[in-house]
Amino acid sequence: MTFPATLSRTERVLLCLALVVVIVFGIRMAGSVITIVLVALVLTLLLYPATKWLREKKGVADFHQREPERPEK
Repeated sequence: MTFPATLSRTERVLLCLALVVVIVFGIRMAGSVITIVLVALVLTLLLYPATKWLREKKGVADFHQREPERPEK
């Protein structure tokens, strides 16, 4: 971390401590959101092979598959 030359050693230490406190506080406040995202990621990675197998072998429709276009009358 680079500091301006005008800051004393004490000011630099206090600034670093304040930054650490802000970062830790932010992580703790976002913890519930981070947990949900990580659980969703783990479930996605665990279930992907099963969904791929179902689509390939059993003919289960893909959620992103477009409906066939209807001919114009």
